[in-house]
Amino acid sequence: MRAFSRVVRSVAEVASASSSGLVDFAGMIEAVSSEGIPGDEHFLDHVHPSIEAHRMLALAIVDEMVEINVATLAPTWNDAVVASITERVKGGVDETASARALANVARVLSWAGKQEEADRLSARAAESDGDLHVLQQRLTVLVRNGRYEEALPLAQEAARLMPDIADVRKMNGIVLSENGRGVEALGELEIAARLDPTMPDVPFHLGIVLAELGRLDRAERAYRTAIELEPGLVDALKNLGILLARRGDYAGAEDLFERALEADPGHQAAAQNLERARRLLGR
Repeated sequence: MRAFSRVVRSVAEVASASSSGLVDFAGMIEAVSSEGIPGDEHFLDHVHPSIEAHRMLALAIVDEMVEINVATLAPTWNDAVVASITERVKGGVDETASARALANVARVLSWAGKQEEADRLSARAAESDGDLHVLQQRLTVLVRNGRYEEALPLAQEAARLMPDIADVRKMNGIVLSENGRGVEALGELEIAARLDPTMPDVPFHLGIVLAELGRLDRAERAYRTAIELEPGLVDALKNLGILLARRGDYAGAEDLFERALEADPGHQAAAQNLERARRLLGR
C-alpha cells in the first residue's frame, strides 16, 4: 500500500499543477480502513481492489467530475438511484467467472511464495462457487502449504468429479499418502500413471508410497521411470540412491547422489548421503 500511496501522491502533484480533477483513492481507502490499513473488504490481495472499492471509486469520480464542471447530475440522481444501480451491477456479476478469477490470482500468488494471500483468496473462491477449476486451485494451494488433512475431503471430491484428469488423481494420491493411507494412495497414483505416463512426479510419488509399503523392487522401478522422464529430478535421484544404499550398492548410490548434486549443488540431503556412501566405500 505504501508504494501505491507514493504513486498516487505523484499523480496528485501533477493534478494540482495542471488544475485537473483528482480522486484520492488511497486516502479514501485509508479513511474507511481500521487503523488506515486496507483489508479484505477493499482489496482482493495486495494490489487488486474489490467490487466495493471499485464502487467507491466510481462514485468519487462522479463527484469530482461534478465539482470541476465536467458533468452535471440529473435531478433524479439520489441515494436510492445509487443503491439501485449498485444492486443491478452486483446482480450482473458472473459468480463462476469471479470465483475462477480469484482462484487464478491465488495460484499466481502461491507460485510467487505468497502463501497466506493465496490461501485467503482460494478459500474465498471456493466458498463462493462450486466450480471444478476453483476446487482444483484450492486443493493445490492447500497441498503447497502442507495442509494435507484439510485437503483430504477436497482431494477425494475432486477425484470423484474429475476421474479422468491425471493431475487430480495424482493430487488425491499425494494427499492420501500424507494422511497415512498408503494403499489407497497407491491406487490413485497408479491410475494417474495410466492416464498420463509422461508426468515424472507421478512415478516419483509412486516410488515414495511403494517404499513406505515395503515394495522396494517396484519402488526402484518407479524412481527409475521418474528419472528417465526427468533426468534432473533431484529427489528421485536422492531417494533411489538411499534405496540402493540400503541394499548395499554403495557405488550405485554414490553415482545417484553425485547426479543429484549436479542438478542442485545446494541439496543438503544429497550431499550428506553422498558423504556417507563415500565413507562406506572407503573414500
